[in-house]
Amino acid sequence: MDLYARKRSLLTLDEIEAIFNRIEAFDFNGSKIRAVADRGETWIVFADICKALGYQNPNHESKRIATEEKCKLDIGIKNTLVVCVNFRGLRSFALLSGKGQAMELYRWAAKEIFRR
Repeated sequence: MDLYARKRSLLTLDEIEAIFNRIEAFDFNGSKIRAVADRGETWIVFADICKALGYQNPNHESKRIATEEKCKLDIGIKNTLVVCVNFRGLRSFALLSGKGQAMELYRWAAKEIFRR
């Protein structure tokens, strides 16, 4: 089944459960950071990173990240495609960010989400 073209009304409960089982939520200083397992790799919802760091426009900020370090993933039942970044994308963004808390978020994610 094509995850991006399916009609939500046609999903079975098992398919809905499979979508939600891929998502894990973490807490970074009171901000919810969602992680998604996809294609054998862990991805973080980029909008969550931006919100935690105080950025207003995640779409604009995502242009700083290389194409191979980000992707769009389906994370819900509302035809929701979101930009997600992998570990390398998060590291690149943290290094390029002007926010002091960005490196703190990167180190936290390395231990909590990516377990490195």
